Amino acid sequence: MKRHTVVAIALAALLTAAPARAADGDGPDRLRVYYFGNSLTGNTMPTFHPAIGKSAGREWVMERSQGAGWQVWQHVYLDSAKRHREAIAGGEWDAIVVQAFGGPAFNEVVNQMWGKVHFDQPTDVGDLHCTAALIRLLLKGNPDGRAYLYSDWPGMAVKVPKEQQELSKDLKDADRWHAIMEPFRKAFDYEAAWLVPYDRKAEEAKKPWLRNNATRAHDHQLMEELKKQFPAMWKAGRLGMIPAGDVFLAVDRKARAGKVPGVEGIGDFYTNGVHIRSGLPRYTVTATFYAVLFRDRPHNLDWKIYNDQSTYMNKPNRWICCEKDLGVHLPITPEAARIVNDTIWDVVTMNPYTHVPADGATSGGNP
Repeated sequence: MKRHTVVAIALAALLTAAPARAADGDGPDRLRVYYFGNSLTGNTMPTFHPAIGKSAGREWVMERSQGAGWQVWQHVYLDSAKRHREAIAGGEWDAIVVQAFGGPAFNEVVNQMWGKVHFDQPTDVGDLHCTAALIRLLLKGNPDGRAYLYSDWPGMAVKVPKEQQELSKDLKDADRWHAIMEPFRKAFDYEAAWLVPYDRKAEEAKKPWLRNNATRAHDHQLMEELKKQFPAMWKAGRLGMIPAGDVFLAVDRKARAGKVPGVEGIGDFYTNGVHIRSGLPRYTVTATFYAVLFRDRPHNLDWKIYNDQSTYMNKPNRWICCEKDLGVHLPITPEAARIVNDTIWDVVTMNPYTHVPADGATSGGNP
């Protein structure tokens, strides 16, 4: 197999103007954002972002580096991602969002990965090192750029017979697959999965099965490490987190209390072990992106964009893992949208890593 080597990007640093500030808050009117992730980034339906941003009076320009199951190191080292690295180093982007994968370790030096990708010299493929590498590329082109860690959600344990697993690949059997998954969704204890303490000793011992990566504690620890490497960015409010996992926790608690119509628990958001359904689940994550990136309440967003099932299947929107993972649509109602928007704003304004003040933007919004 072709050897992949570390690609040295030597582009001239180009200063870019900071994004224009909105008159009614401290967030920008226009933002150019580059995403680095996998299907869980795709689950936000990034191709919807420009339209939903426009619905709130914001210009939301996005591009992405995305691969099925990709870890952060793949965006940094693989030749197929070279154009994306060059793009953020080119000075035209205001911000990047890097999806926390939770593996390999924060710092892990290897000569090869999976027996398929080989390096010419010992190379750090750890999440911390590679996230920091992407941030440095952004700063080459835009010294005032912002960087965000996308903190997603834990997977749900699913064990079904092989013959039933095949149904997840057949779009015509979405309803049958939904029925098979129902007991797993109802039994899922999201809070227990998300709040497991992070095991730093397991991290240092390179034992990924013990260190509990897809958790709040893991992502907070990663943020703390990034703060040490980029203290000026942190102090300036240009290094932050998009806390989707914490939003899911808050929605889960409200749903279990009977306060989210049509949702009994966050397990209802899941299509399979990790991907989420079209409709309310995908809107929830996107609205969290918006609230943090634009430092604005999500209440002005037109959530109906995520209610239109036909748009998910349009050619520009067929993202990796998107088509077969849409599942059975979970409709958004005005009441559910209001509750989710309120929850998002509460979470992002209380989270220690978002830099979003509670009174930093306008209220109100679409019914």
